[in-house]
Amino acid sequence: MKNKTYCLFTWCMIVVLCFALLPTVFARFRAETTNQHVVVSYLLDENNTCLPLQQMDAFIEKYQSIGVNTLTIQEKSLSALENKGLVKSVTYSELLQDLDDESMAVAAALENAPRIAPSSLILMGKRDAGKAFLTKAVPLRYAADTYGFYQLDTLDVFCFWENSFSPDEFFVGYDESEFQYAAQKNMAISMCFVGRTYDNAAYLEEMNRLIQTYHVQYLNLKGENTAVKENNRKQSARLAEILQENNMTLLLTETKNQISNQMPADFADMIKNRAYPVARAFETNDFRKEDATQFSFRYYQFLNSLIDRNLRFFHVTRINAPGKTAYESAEDTFEATKRFTEKLQASGYTLQPIATDYADYSVNTKLSSGILLTILGICMLYMVYLVFGKPLPILTICMLLAIPFTLIVPDNYLALYPSVFAALFPCFLITVVFWTVRRVRNRFGTLVLLTIVFGESLIGLCLVGYLQGAALAGADYYLNIMVFRGTKLALLFPILYSIPLYYWMFIKKDGCTIWQDIKKLAKAKISVYQIGIIAIVALALAIYILRSGSVQQISSMEYTLRNRITDIFTIRPRTKEFLIGYPCLFLFVYSSKKAKSVWVPFLFAAGSALLFASVMNSFCHVFTNLATIYLRTVYGAAVGVLFGSIAIALAYLIFRCIRHNQKL
Repeated sequence: MKNKTYCLFTWCMIVVLCFALLPTVFARFRAETTNQHVVVSYLLDENNTCLPLQQMDAFIEKYQSIGVNTLTIQEKSLSALENKGLVKSVTYSELLQDLDDESMAVAAALENAPRIAPSSLILMGKRDAGKAFLTKAVPLRYAADTYGFYQLDTLDVFCFWENSFSPDEFFVGYDESEFQYAAQKNMAISMCFVGRTYDNAAYLEEMNRLIQTYHVQYLNLKGENTAVKENNRKQSARLAEILQENNMTLLLTETKNQISNQMPADFADMIKNRAYPVARAFETNDFRKEDATQFSFRYYQFLNSLIDRNLRFFHVTRINAPGKTAYESAEDTFEATKRFTEKLQASGYTLQPIATDYADYSVNTKLSSGILLTILGICMLYMVYLVFGKPLPILTICMLLAIPFTLIVPDNYLALYPSVFAALFPCFLITVVFWTVRRVRNRFGTLVLLTIVFGESLIGLCLVGYLQGAALAGADYYLNIMVFRGTKLALLFPILYSIPLYYWMFIKKDGCTIWQDIKKLAKAKISVYQIGIIAIVALALAIYILRSGSVQQISSMEYTLRNRITDIFTIRPRTKEFLIGYPCLFLFVYSSKKAKSVWVPFLFAAGSALLFASVMNSFCHVFTNLATIYLRTVYGAAVGVLFGSIAIALAYLIFRCIRHNQKL
């Protein structure tokens, strides 16, 4: 009776504290579900350098016909200017190796320059248009002490004394004719700004002039720098004023690894102290080069970015397919964009300017963290009761002190809380499931036991997902002001925890020491099929740990499987859950009743721990809508039942064959 009272008391405390988190979770849910507007923007610069004006006009009209009414204009890089034949760029060391008259003349002019170095970057304006562009843009963007200017008979030469950027990364300035073109086509404008190579305040005023003249709606801040330029940090306040004065939306571009935003360190304060809408933008990165044969890869890039990572602004960059003309590649790009716009509208999104700011909601992070720490402490004490049978009611009540403790903890320590929750809450669920299997496996049939464990697991996963969703609520995680860390640990720790837990609950014998039990296990006979199971489960767990969190290590076969599942569900369930997690959970329950050896259920128990770690990892995706994660969890459970049932059928046949052979 005493134990039942303790259990009831514990769960009542957990339920009450969960209700206290409702305002936090509701604020996040409301902000996410009201953010259904999507902007698809055609990157003008990249295509404008590859297509004649007549073909460009035709493509712009085609994009407008599918709802793409925004053009992205970015600063001209050296590569873009060289492609147009306006500029030639070389390093000083390369210049000295050229023996043509032009190079020798430039080398002679720079011979006595006091700050010249082998790595110095030299820009040569060759045509009148190139000279005019450099003469206007360079003094605006770069401080006068960073370069020297030399005027020769046929060339205007700018020599940058120190340079660490490639031609693709070295930006010069905007081409105003592109703004004029966008205005002529009556299209909205997104303006890209790469902060890491900028160091002159006059450039901001030129940007402000373009913004006001052509009614630019979006400013896309790009680039990451390792060293903070204090001058830029001061000037970022002026850029924030420009955004606010012109009612603009700030766009942060996602990094290539898809787990954070590009955030130039010089402008971090501008993002933290924002007084304007902020949204995340996606720019395609074809690291797999699959568009060489099909444009569908770009379509799935767009779709997965919209659903999985909650991106709302998409820059359409032209597919660079080997063996295809610029026109053919532009056609492929249009087809991928058309499929995407049709799919997003069919999924309930609208192609409209971003009307709501996803980041415009706040939560009491300290109070929520304190409540969550209290719940975690209560769960840990309840785990002690389930494993050792010792209720700890006094300590359970004392866990309420975690709330005032958290309120006085320095803010920088709060970033550790979600990582701790992500590692330990799955351990709580694993303990509950193992306890249930041990307690009732001999009281119910296999089907009833499977139903109980499956229902308990799914409800528990939804509960801890709710808690983790509260832990990661707020704009700070969305904007990467606070970063969730410890992903690998959160994935690995629950699996490692399941090993000693299984030993204690299912193997440990009264009166035997741990070493005696280990010796017995070491002497136990292992059959060939058991070795096979060990190898399969171990391989699956290894792939799961090594592959998680890296989008650039996915095989072509897995990409194909993901795309087919996306076609069915749109919100794609995670393959590791329904292919590994749920089958292992079902087989753990089944083998706990049927297998005589402790090795088989033990391996499946470790595999089932992967399920709890993986689902919790889904709720740690700070950019994904909470509703989307819940749907993904439910879809994964539905498909997991199918694969789990298949696994049970195969296990039944294997056990039957083994028993038949034993009789023979």
